[in-house]
Amino acid sequence: MKKKLFLLLLIVALAAFVFTGCTPPAEGEGEGEGEGELEGVVFEIDGAYKEGGITYVKGGETYDLTVTFPAPVDNVIACFSCVGEFAKQPLIGGCDSVPILFSEDNVTWTGKVNFDCYDCSGDTCIVGYLWVEAGDCDWCLYSIPVVVDYDAPYATLKITTSSKDCYCGGCAIKVTSITEEVLCDEDIACCGDYCSGFAGWSVRIFDKYPWNVCCDTSCEEPIFTASDSKCPIEFVTPCLTEGKTYYAILELEDNVGNKVTFAEAFDLDDDCRLDFVEIEIPDKCDFDYPECATEKDGAWYIVFDYDEMMDGDCWVCGQP
Repeated sequence: MKKKLFLLLLIVALAAFVFTGCTPPAEGEGEGEGEGELEGVVFEIDGAYKEGGITYVKGGETYDLTVTFPAPVDNVIACFSCVGEFAKQPLIGGCDSVPILFSEDNVTWTGKVNFDCYDCSGDTCIVGYLWVEAGDCDWCLYSIPVVVDYDAPYATLKITTSSKDCYCGGCAIKVTSITEEVLCDEDIACCGDYCSGFAGWSVRIFDKYPWNVCCDTSCEEPIFTASDSKCPIEFVTPCLTEGKTYYAILELEDNVGNKVTFAEAFDLDDDCRLDFVEIEIPDKCDFDYPECATEKDGAWYIVFDYDEMMDGDCWVCGQP
């Protein structure tokens, strides 16, 4: 939470350094007139996530950009400049590519911009600037801060089993993201996303091997599904048969589309003990491995935290 607060304060500080040049001339103004405060230039990044006045995009992705001016302008180009999380001011220039925007009326300009900042900084949640140059005058630059998000969502899951409510036999599985209680401070939720925010989770369980034909498992019907758009993660399966192999797929996603997708097979013995089963998944299927998995006190704990953004108290397998 403290890291995200710092990021928001940084964006506000960076915005104070935005440089603007001449505004587009209004009707009746001659060439070179109309210089002054920037008014009415609108940026739209199709598919970007906006929250609290801040624009977030997925790192490395290309987005459709629309820039609308209050009056006709010529020679519009755009580029994204990687600033880095701890920069003191915007970086003008230095863009690897300069996409030219196109317009039919010289008011609304469209094009594509790639937001790739991974090589510019060691950070994975990076404040950069989208710059647009317009007109024939020098320093006719307009910009907005954009947060480039490479961070994957994180969670520590606790998995327990019980036959208590399975009156006809079998075992139910309960999965929850853990919460660490902190004395004299707020409890720590071990589920979330540091950068653009947590968008949701989903789980599917199959009683047949689901990757025979396609990786998205749409070729098989799950026997159980659950999902939510917020943390904590919590669900209970129906009663499952002992000795039978099941296949589970868990997905975590943030607000710009960064995902963690975990696939595993498991079975249950006569005492409702859960055991993971080694399976072959086609190489073309893109799944993630947990950071760690450990069994203690009759429960399994699984950790997903690839960017090490989760609080250290959420680790259950030793230090990250």
